[in-house]
Amino acid sequence: LQLAVLDEAQNRFTEQVVRPALGAPRGLARLSALFENWLAHSVAGSAPGGCLFVQAAVEFDDQPGPVRDRVASTQRLWREALARTITLAVEQAELRPETDCRQFAFELFGLVLAAHHDARLLDQDDALARARRGLNRLIAASAA
Repeated sequence: LQLAVLDEAQNRFTEQVVRPALGAPRGLARLSALFENWLAHSVAGSAPGGCLFVQAAVEFDDQPGPVRDRVASTQRLWREALARTITLAVEQAELRPETDCRQFAFELFGLVLAAHHDARLLDQDDALARARRGLNRLIAASAA
């Protein structure tokens, strides 16, 4: 049952975050769309407890088994998808060729986790704005 819940959550994430962003042009426009959709889904959404994947990561990170494996796999795939999107921005000459796409994806992931924490636990009204400023700084630091 837990795996089925994770599969359904992944399907919803794909439908609400990924698919709409694919309509944006490759590069920074698509990256920004993914980021905004991700914030809306994971941070600003109305799901109790916030993002299911954040909750599952905390609950299962040190519990070996199929649930942990599924959570880890989904998160790895998402991080790789972010890195590929950043690579497209490099290929579009919107980011410098020497941009470390995996590092950029890591920091982007951290921004969303911080926004989730600050918005949901600390009730900080400016969490989404701070995350957006963080993305803008990442882009500025790597801009072509």
